[in-house]
Amino acid sequence: TRKRIIMSRKQSIKATRHNSNNGLREVEFQYESSEAKEVHLAGDFNLWSSYTMPMLRDERGIWRARVPLPRGRYEYRGR
Repeated sequence: TRKRIIMSRKQSIKATRHNSNNGLREVEFQYESSEAKEVHLAGDFNLWSSYTMPMLRDERGIWRARVPLPRGRYEYRGR
């Protein structure tokens, strides 16, 4: 069985926008946790699917996902 952890306000995901050539903006989502075994990004841009966007952990322990999105406002959270 999977243990699902929903992040608290203190454990928020940071989003950083990057320019892109094709009219979309590349948005990098970051989450820092030494305890997490896996992190998935869910938002209105993927119909709040908890399992379609896994984040990858880098060598410093920061979980990251880059998502190309049209300009706009989005809601998201990690699980």
